[in-house]
Amino acid sequence: MTEEQINIAIAESLGYVKKPYEKDSRGRPCAPRIEWFRNADSEYPMGFSERPNYYHSSLDACAEFEAKLTLDQGKAYVGLFDEVCGGELSLSDMADSPMEYLFWCVRATPLQKCEAYLRVIGKWEASA
Repeated sequence: MTEEQINIAIAESLGYVKKPYEKDSRGRPCAPRIEWFRNADSEYPMGFSERPNYYHSSLDACAEFEAKLTLDQGKAYVGLFDEVCGGELSLSDMADSPMEYLFWCVRATPLQKCEAYLRVIGKWEASA
C-alpha cells in the first residue's frame, strides 16, 4: 500500500469521511470541494473540516488508532510487530522472552505500526 492509501484506510477506520464541503466556518456558502470530516453523524461538525493525521510518519498519530484497539485486537497487533519489523520471534516466544518481544514493540516505526494495525482490522492490501 502507498502512504496515502495507508493514511486513508486508517482515517476511515477511525470515523473520518470525505464529503462535499459547501459552507465556511460561519455556515456561509462557499465554493464546493471535497473535505474530510471527523464525525460521520454530523454534516458539518463544528462548522469546518478536519484533516486526518499522517499516520505513516508519526508515532504520535499512531497513538490515535492504538487507543481504539480492543484487548483482543491489541494482542494481535502486538503479535504482528515481530513479523512487520523483520524479526524471528513468534507469538509463543512472548512468554519465553518478554523483554526481547517488547524490543520489537518499542522499535516499530510508524509505518510498521500502521501495517500491523491495518492487518489486524483486515484492511491491509499487500503490494503486488
